[in-house]
Amino acid sequence: MRGPLPKAKFDWIFARVPAADGRGRHREPGRGVLLSLREIDPCKEMWHLRGGTVRVGERAVNAVKRVAHADSA
Repeated sequence: MRGPLPKAKFDWIFARVPAADGRGRHREPGRGVLLSLREIDPCKEMWHLRGGTVRVGERAVNAVKRVAHADSA
């Protein structure tokens, strides 16, 4: 399949996927909190805290590390 899923199909799949928020904060002493600039809508070109989804069987701490080191949000 090419392109984005139709909204109805996305909603059907999303409703069946167990998920937990993988949002965390990266703070370096004396340097503050790490924010990233969104490159896509919604809120394109606005600063935000990165977030992601915890994968099935993944420890929350590992999800936060994975999301914090990802190349894109």
